Amino acid sequence: MFRLFLAVCIFITQGLFAHAAELSLWSDRRRLVQARATTGNVAAPDSLRVLQDLPAASARSPLLERANPWTETAGPLAPLLSALPAGAATVRRVALPKGREPSSLVLLIQDVHQNLEAQKNISRILGALSAAKSNPDVVALEGSSGPLKLAPFRAFPDQDVISHVADKFLEWGRISGAGHAAATHPALRFVTGIDDPALHHANVRAYLDTRARAAGDAETLSRLQSKIETEKSRVFNPDLAAFDRVVSAYRQ
Repeated sequence: MFRLFLAVCIFITQGLFAHAAELSLWSDRRRLVQARATTGNVAAPDSLRVLQDLPAASARSPLLERANPWTETAGPLAPLLSALPAGAATVRRVALPKGREPSSLVLLIQDVHQNLEAQKNISRILGALSAAKSNPDVVALEGSSGPLKLAPFRAFPDQDVISHVADKFLEWGRISGAGHAAATHPALRFVTGIDDPALHHANVRAYLDTRARAAGDAETLSRLQSKIETEKSRVFNPDLAAFDRVVSAYRQ
C-alpha cells in the first residue's frame, strides 16, 4: 500500500472573488441534489464529473497525460481516488513526478472558510479516507501547532456522545471539518498542526492592525471615487458614459 501524507491547507482571504471557484462548486452540488430529489437521476454538472471519468486501474489516463509524461497513474492513485466521496470532493489537479513512481502522496484539500457545507464535506472526505486502504499517515492542519491530543476522545466510553458534541461544535463554527473528523474517526492515525506559532500570531496581528484602519481607508476611497465620477461626467462622451455604466453595474 502506498503511504499517503495528507495535508489539509486552508487559505484565509478576505477577497470576494478569491473563493469564486469553490463557491461555484457548492452551488453545483446543491443544484444537483435538488434536481435529483425532484426528478430522479440527473446528469452531474461538469465540475462533478472528474472522478466519474477516471479510467480503470489498467487504463491510461488522457487527463494526466496532458499534465505529465508519466502516464501509468491509475495504479498508485486508484485507492485514493476511489475513496473520495464524489458528492463531497472534486479533483482539480493531479501532479506526479516525471519518470518514476511516487513514494508518497500529498492530498491538498481547499475549502470555503466559515461555510458549514464545506466543513462537513472535509469531515466526510477524511472519514472516508480513514476507512479505506488510503488511510493517511498524517493529517496536517492549518491554524494549530503540534499534535492534537485525541486520546481522551478515543478513550471515552460513549462515542455517540463524542459524535453529538462534535456535530454541534461544527454547526456552531467552534471546530473545523478536519477537527470534527479527528474527533469522530478514531482510525485517523496522526493529526497535527503545522503552523509556526510566532508567524501565525504575527499574521493575526497584521490583520487586526489593518482592520483598525479600515474605516479611514474606506472614507478616503469614497472621496476618490466621488472625484472620479465627477471627472467621468466631464470627460466621457455619451457612448463611453453608457459603456462605463454597464461595466460599473456588472462589477457591483
